[in-house]
Amino acid sequence: MCFCSPFFFNIFKQITELNDLNEAQTFLVNTCTDYIAWYEDNRRHHDIYSVVRTTLLKPFTQWFQSHVSTFRQWNQLTNNVIDKQCAIMFDFGLKNDEILSGDIRDDCEKLIDGSVFILSPLSNSTTGNIEYQFDSHFLVQHNQIKEELIKEGILPQFIRCATEIKFDPLKEQQPVLEILLAMTFNSQAATLLKQNSQFVSHLKTFLTLSLEQGVRRAAEGLIWKLEKEDTAAANSVTNSTMQSAMSYKYDIMLSYSHSDKDLCYRLHDHLNKDQFRVCLNRDDMHGATMVAMADAIENSQFVLTCMSDAYKQSAYCQSEAHYAYERRCHLIPIAMKPNYRPDGWLGFTVSEKIYIDFPKLGFDQTYLKLKNEIDQQRKNFQHLTRN
Repeated sequence: MCFCSPFFFNIFKQITELNDLNEAQTFLVNTCTDYIAWYEDNRRHHDIYSVVRTTLLKPFTQWFQSHVSTFRQWNQLTNNVIDKQCAIMFDFGLKNDEILSGDIRDDCEKLIDGSVFILSPLSNSTTGNIEYQFDSHFLVQHNQIKEELIKEGILPQFIRCATEIKFDPLKEQQPVLEILLAMTFNSQAATLLKQNSQFVSHLKTFLTLSLEQGVRRAAEGLIWKLEKEDTAAANSVTNSTMQSAMSYKYDIMLSYSHSDKDLCYRLHDHLNKDQFRVCLNRDDMHGATMVAMADAIENSQFVLTCMSDAYKQSAYCQSEAHYAYERRCHLIPIAMKPNYRPDGWLGFTVSEKIYIDFPKLGFDQTYLKLKNEIDQQRKNFQHLTRN
């Protein structure tokens, strides 16, 4: 198995020094990881993950521990590759009731501890101030890391850094608020935050008084998750059970990361030319409020989830996809990058759905495939409503 070869790990050890991957490195670091994540033979699925975890966990953990103190210098490529390794170690092939051997359990705990160190506000403090590397909070999307942050009592540190005026709004408060937004996908963390009335009050103050658009957006996202989402989703499902295609305001909503805007804008323009009513927020990543997002999802017949590493690592994109999933929308997953396969929460959200892979077949051919998929789903929906 090439994924467990010394050559693979030699590439991985150089990852902090690379700005891009060549074809062979891409195959080993990205493609092989994706194939393992999407191996569908259930009879061998668990065995394959056990072999991979046993082979790679210790050297990966040792590398991670030796480099964790330099995390501020990690680039996006390093973050993406670490994210894929964490997904293999934490998110796949590991049942909740599985009993791990002592060595594997110890290495998992070391890996989680290193992640907590990166995310902890106190470990980011050198002179009384903190400064997050914005992309480092991709780690918090893994459930085991969320649970450990709660267990170690880090949540109050996050709240303090998010609300005390001595912390810089852009460099410190906004990243921490975005971490807290990601934490709300853990039910225990969401409950703890809901019960903190002072924190919720601070969020509402940010919403009206903060001069930083990113802070206002993060605060608005948290208020949505803590106070409004459950009620809105329940009402939406009830009201849309038998909604017909003609009653939707939009045919399609594009849920995407601003990093993938070029392909999304091209797709939007083609759909418009073909007379589809398309909802797309062009106002950069700080444009739409959560209420506007929910309204767009509720009034769209289809939601296209434009999948990429940037999409998966965004708590805002997760909020959109989660709301559409809970609302039981017609989701059509679209791969935005070559050889992309979703894992973690995104893999769960789009499981058992047909992917539309634009990089694989080219835009024109894939666009026709997308239109055919929309037509087929409409026919299926019409057949169900008649019966």
